[in-house]
Amino acid sequence: MNKLIYSIAQTFISKAIKYDSFIANFHHLLNGFDDDSHSKLLLLIKVINIYSFFRYFQAFTKLNLTKRNNILTSLHNAPIGKIRGGITGLRSLNLLAFYSLEENWQSVGYKG
Repeated sequence: MNKLIYSIAQTFISKAIKYDSFIANFHHLLNGFDDDSHSKLLLLIKVINIYSFFRYFQAFTKLNLTKRNNILTSLHNAPIGKIRGGITGLRSLNLLAFYSLEENWQSVGYKG
């Protein structure tokens, strides 16, 4: 599951991501969510991988960046509002997990 989360983050964030610190921070933030939101986000992450198999016959982690982006974009543009909202929330969580790490502050001009 962590590799899938990391692959999704690489698609949303166009910068180098340190795996261990990002995953730890992602889970730290995710654990702060209420149980319902926590389980829905994890379900959405699994749905992304399943959708990848239906669309490209490969796991999301095995796809190139263009195909991963196509999947996330198509889900973001889905006619179902809950899916669009979920993708938007997942993207926000990924960005927060990345940019809240001190090692990434400088990339947005924040000195701490």
